[in-house]
Amino acid sequence: MAWKSLAHIELLVKSNLIHRIPSEIEGIPYNDSKKLPKFLCNQIAKYSISPTSCWDLAEKLATLDYKYAHGLLYGLDKNNYKNYRGLFLRTFGFQFKKIFDAYCNQKAYIGDIIFLMKKFAVFFDHSYFCGLAKRSKEFAIPAQYKMTIELTKLSFIEAWNFLIKEETLCAYFTLAYICLNEDYRKHMKWLNVSNIDITNIALKLQQHGKFGKKVSYIILDEYNTDAESDPLADTIYDDKFEKFKEYFQKGSNQNIKPKKNEIGKSIWDIPTSKKQEEGIIENLSQHIESGTILRILAFKNEIVALTEGFMDYNGGILYPQNVLYNGHPVPNNEACRIIKLYKRYGVKTGFGILRSINVDEKKYAILYKDFADFITQEDKELFQSLKEGDKVDFKIVTKTPHLYKVRIANSSLEGFVSFDDYNKQSSESRNAFKLTIAAKPTNEKAPIIFGNPIPHALKCDIEEVSYIENGLNKLFSSMELQNLDTKDKKVVEILLTDYPEIASEGNIEIINNEIKCRFQEDMIDSKEYLVKIQEYLNNQNFWISPRTYNGEDHLIIFNQEKMVIDIVREKNTFYLTKRMENANNTYQAQKTIEANKLTKMKIEGKNIKIYGTYDYIDNEYDAESTYLFIDRLNTFFKIKYDLQKKVNSVLYQSAQDFVNQTDFLKYQIDKENQRRKFEKEFKENCLTPISGEVQGESVAIKIKMTENDYNYLSGDIDEKESSLNEIRVNTVDNAGKIIDHCILKINVEGEYILHFIGSHKNIDDYLQNGIKLQGDANVKHLNIQVDAIKEFTFDEQSLFRDLIGENIEIPDTSVLNEFCFYNNNFNAVENNNNQPIAVKKAISLPKNGILLIQGPPGTGKTTTIVEIIMQLTKEKKKVLVCSQSHAAVGNIFEKLQKVGCDNILRIDDDNETIDTKYFNNHDYEMFLKNNLTLMDRLKAGKSKVSDLLEGFCYSNEKISQQYINLHKKIIQYYGENDSLDTPIVRKVLRELEKEAESISGSMLASQIYQSKSVILGTCIGVGMNFVLKNKTIHFDTIIVDEAAKANLAETIVPMQMGERFILVGDDNQLPPYVDQEEIKTMLADAKYKEKKEVTKEEMVASQNKSLFEYLHYHRHPLFPKENLVTLNYQYRMNPAIGDFISELFYDGKIKNGKGTEKQVVDIQEYPNPVTVIDTSSMKFNYEQRFNRSRRNKCEANYIKNEILPKIEPVLVNNPDLTLGIISPYTSQCEYIKSLISDKKIRESVHTIDSIQGMEFDIVIFSFVRSFSPNIDQKVGFVDDMKRLNVSLSRAKKKLIIIGNMNTLTRDSAHYESVGEGVKPLDVFKKLANMPTKISLRKTQLDKFNSLKIEEGTIFDNCTWVNSMHGCIAVTFTYTNENFTFRMRVSDRFLQERTTNETISLKYLGLGKDSKPYFGFSDIYEEVAYSANKVEFEGEVVSCNGNNIVIRIGQNCFYTKISEDRQSIPIKPNITYFFVKKQKNSVEINWNKCYEHFVNTHHIGDKIEGQVISKIRLNDNFVLYFVNCDGYTCGCISWEYIEEGSVHTFVYSKFDSVKKRITLKYFTKYDMQ
Repeated sequence: MAWKSLAHIELLVKSNLIHRIPSEIEGIPYNDSKKLPKFLCNQIAKYSISPTSCWDLAEKLATLDYKYAHGLLYGLDKNNYKNYRGLFLRTFGFQFKKIFDAYCNQKAYIGDIIFLMKKFAVFFDHSYFCGLAKRSKEFAIPAQYKMTIELTKLSFIEAWNFLIKEETLCAYFTLAYICLNEDYRKHMKWLNVSNIDITNIALKLQQHGKFGKKVSYIILDEYNTDAESDPLADTIYDDKFEKFKEYFQKGSNQNIKPKKNEIGKSIWDIPTSKKQEEGIIENLSQHIESGTILRILAFKNEIVALTEGFMDYNGGILYPQNVLYNGHPVPNNEACRIIKLYKRYGVKTGFGILRSINVDEKKYAILYKDFADFITQEDKELFQSLKEGDKVDFKIVTKTPHLYKVRIANSSLEGFVSFDDYNKQSSESRNAFKLTIAAKPTNEKAPIIFGNPIPHALKCDIEEVSYIENGLNKLFSSMELQNLDTKDKKVVEILLTDYPEIASEGNIEIINNEIKCRFQEDMIDSKEYLVKIQEYLNNQNFWISPRTYNGEDHLIIFNQEKMVIDIVREKNTFYLTKRMENANNTYQAQKTIEANKLTKMKIEGKNIKIYGTYDYIDNEYDAESTYLFIDRLNTFFKIKYDLQKKVNSVLYQSAQDFVNQTDFLKYQIDKENQRRKFEKEFKENCLTPISGEVQGESVAIKIKMTENDYNYLSGDIDEKESSLNEIRVNTVDNAGKIIDHCILKINVEGEYILHFIGSHKNIDDYLQNGIKLQGDANVKHLNIQVDAIKEFTFDEQSLFRDLIGENIEIPDTSVLNEFCFYNNNFNAVENNNNQPIAVKKAISLPKNGILLIQGPPGTGKTTTIVEIIMQLTKEKKKVLVCSQSHAAVGNIFEKLQKVGCDNILRIDDDNETIDTKYFNNHDYEMFLKNNLTLMDRLKAGKSKVSDLLEGFCYSNEKISQQYINLHKKIIQYYGENDSLDTPIVRKVLRELEKEAESISGSMLASQIYQSKSVILGTCIGVGMNFVLKNKTIHFDTIIVDEAAKANLAETIVPMQMGERFILVGDDNQLPPYVDQEEIKTMLADAKYKEKKEVTKEEMVASQNKSLFEYLHYHRHPLFPKENLVTLNYQYRMNPAIGDFISELFYDGKIKNGKGTEKQVVDIQEYPNPVTVIDTSSMKFNYEQRFNRSRRNKCEANYIKNEILPKIEPVLVNNPDLTLGIISPYTSQCEYIKSLISDKKIRESVHTIDSIQGMEFDIVIFSFVRSFSPNIDQKVGFVDDMKRLNVSLSRAKKKLIIIGNMNTLTRDSAHYESVGEGVKPLDVFKKLANMPTKISLRKTQLDKFNSLKIEEGTIFDNCTWVNSMHGCIAVTFTYTNENFTFRMRVSDRFLQERTTNETISLKYLGLGKDSKPYFGFSDIYEEVAYSANKVEFEGEVVSCNGNNIVIRIGQNCFYTKISEDRQSIPIKPNITYFFVKKQKNSVEINWNKCYEHFVNTHHIGDKIEGQVISKIRLNDNFVLYFVNCDGYTCGCISWEYIEEGSVHTFVYSKFDSVKKRITLKYFTKYDMQ
């Protein structure tokens, strides 16, 4: 050797100095030292060099020339030297990374890289996986290179993310290996890896030579990502590349190296030249084929399909449940049909591998097929447009012995055509031709049949599949089908195949088969007994249940009278095992009934035939088939029962909000029922008779009672002030039996009046003997809500099931032809206005469809509702309109009347309609008599009957108008039918007159309801209505206004009466009312305390949620966006106010409609439409608590003294202008009212909860909340953005907001926002930054903050004077403004410096209290004088115990040190990083020292260090503490090193967790 002798190398190895070998050969080309690697391997084995030294040597050799390292590793691997790979796994991740990077950076031959990956990739990947340097106990390392590696989910995810961020060739090859190797791909489920991620990895690999490109093609092919764009996608790989791909997929432990005589030069052999390497790659690129394109060979019992073998699998196994579409199983019958087609025609198709299994020592792959991988949205639309007989362009994909598999041009839709059909069509056209579609499958997932009409066998399959699907749909609900287990589904499908009649029969629970059974020979079968038992059976119905006991088939038959019959089947005959038994008499019969009580099947007794032992039974009777049918039907009912339990469980979990609402309602019912225990007796001298005040009531009683008596009867046992003006009570006798139902009211004079329900009541007995009253439970409205929730959520065909089953129908507006609006304004709306869209979707809503119309403030919700109603009535639809509030119902009612909608009816909450409320018999009798007079006048030919109509009188004006309208209709009808037989009509009227006395309002109500097109009422009112609650009247459409303000139960009540549902509201405005105190009381109740899984917060959230909001934000699944329309143009507010509201609460999506620019009012002092008044700088601006509420006198007085005087003249000059003064707190409203003398303005003060639906020209809003930043307090429900939205959006022309912006914009004053929606802090910051904000009494703090001075700005020539509590007052001038601020300093500053002395300060920024903070500009002064926490660098001058002197620059600073790491000494003349605490003591910032050291040094660097102390570990080794660049490091050595001496050390390693630096002592020998 030219450089050194091999003997010298052997000497180094023998002396265990192999780490010097790289320096000996540095600069020598590899070609001059080719023998070295092999020689090294022999010497290493000869002298038993440790694997540690081997890896250290390989790393250093790789940096010189990777071929040295490659030869060494190759030789060690060949000799299997001391399992050196296993040792590497635990210790030498860094060395291997450098070795592999050296291979890649030096552009090593592909064969060399493959060798490295093949031999070391298993643990190479996992060294990365575990963070390279982590030791892990999870890896077991057997001998012979084989390793069993169990990955944790966490380590795998960390590893993947680490490799993605690494972005090196080494990392990307590792990622490729993970993607393709089977042992690792099973862990890919832990990662949320998309096809885009896989594609990115492949694209990165394509940038690294031809080898990288080939690996990238394998990845793209394996994961089916963008195969169309792959330039090799249409080529076929040869066996050579298939073996290469198989290697990647199987891993390095599989012995799959191909034989040379099979494919020539092995790709696993190391190429000897670049040319040879390129030749191999060129050869590989010619043929590529996916390893999962397979042919189905068999499909056994429609349960499992077997494919041909591939790779090292003996075959593939495909279950029907693994036939998928977009990750979801397709129907079992459809999956079976698809598998049959692929098997029948022998066509290959692509599969994915789920896992592998071993059966009889053979390896099989469990396969899946997902059609969504190949079907795009365009293909779906194309499929929908195709029909049988269409001709399409095509491309042949492949062929079988009998068929072509073809693909429709420019799509992924595939199908089959026979050779005969193909040849026939091609012969008919000499040029290019199109294939004819012979049969189209039910969905795009199945293949299309081209050519002649579909073969008869396939037709049968399709008809069978269609019939089975229809049967399943009849037997199960859609939600049950979604949750039906695949195995159970197969059982039912087989049942439908064998017994198709069960899908067409009405009630399959009734068994119509005859049960013919004999007496057994040992039983007495007298004719009399046979006749008697048969007569009994003929008159009874029984339950029937099949059971198997001791291997025998039994039929257990029993009835309500607990009579039990046990029938056993022996071969093809039924036998009665014993006489009929009564379960009341025998324990065994009772036990039998108990075991079979869950059966659903019934049989009529006449179908049970009892025969004597030797009586003749028809030979054609088949007992075995009868039993089999009953048994299989029983299996179906078991499946159905378990499925219903599963569905109910899913429903219960999804409907938790509804369950919570139900629990709260039941609690209120229990609470209300407690009122029946409250009784009060009143003597006769307390009772005074008065005339009745209610229509139809003749008499009532005035009772002399106290307020406490009234509260007691109302159930308010704490005798607090009751807010009820009337309560329901009962009169009872001494035994507590109810006599009369009554209503106890408080009239305007404050008197207590008892009204009797019903007319003509005799009260003499009460007046003579006194009266005893009992509180009555008013639970009717609560029970209605409980029943409505139950029906909505848990009924078989409930809307809720449709929602969570993704069955909500989407409206199709394309069905509307020549659509015309009633309101012409809809034709002139802005181009992108959603109002017309909302109307059209409402009209085209399908049955059981639901539409949400979100109407932000002023966007015309009511106008839209009226237009929808007019359109529906035009189509003869019946509409029910409801709302949570009377005001909203009244508003719609009035607008409908204005547009001429006459056929409407409004219901009030007293169970009376406007039409029937004042009905009495006398009016109706007069109506009939007047009709007789009218008929006589018309018959006499007197056409002018107007005078006659004016003479007809009734009890009140409204009833009179209604009857006059009916008279006019008679006149009109008579004119149109002049041939009418008047005597007959008069006779009918006479009969009606006689029966008039027996007619009541309730009898006519149903007819009136039926005759109306539109009925309006509150949500609870319509549910309690005596006509509507029976659901005898059904509505086509239910419209719920203000739906976001009604709770879940309130909205659901009217929805039980219709087919289509339109919810109109805005979930950004007021939510449903929640009584949190009552919820707290409920959860503390012993009965409900057991439900510990429901917290108060969860219960409040459920009560605070509307159905509108529930649907709007439903996530699993998502509510269809097509069923939500947001009205996006407001017509109420000035454009500036509209933009302000839109920006704050609707993300700027609400625009200003036509005419809003006219919404202006001129107030000179407040020229802008929106003004924000900030009280932050005002004195005494903090809030006060008052009566469990809050008020702010500062804001109230400002409104009274400053704002109102400027507004009142405008109100006087413009009387039509309206004013609203709004606040969230009742106490604030009451205080403002007490300050105002003007009655009209005083009546303009409102709380937020009372104003939804109202609007004002001018709005003044008071936030109230204002408190010191030093107080840990929150702003409470001022953070409720829905309430704030309602408040501010009431303003039409002018909006004035007053509040403390410092408080409202303080982070600590708000809870952390969670969930969706507007964030309060963002809103308040926008308010504070409004350009029209007015800051009252601007202070120097406001002036200073407005300058926006950058942190770090230096202020020279500052003067100071002493202040209090360790502070000084600092004065300086900036931009011609004088500023004075307080600053905390140390006692040392006050002792050493002089008042009014000039100092230099540095601006540190704003603190949490929004005040500026300052420090000294000089670092020494900042450390010595400031009270701030300061980080600095200084040299230790001396250290004696806890006393330390530190030099900072040219100055020394004496202080005390608090040191936690006492084991590490601190030495003089060494520079450290320190932290000065606020109490003027210091400590060393070891973290900063550590970071400084690590950032300025690299492993392997030689560093000068001073030994400062030592600890002896044992007899051989000593731990030395060495100071290197201000950090105390550790060095373990067996050599003696003198304390205080300075030596050269080598930076060996670091521990980032324990912040430790380890050095290696650089010996004299190392220096040589």
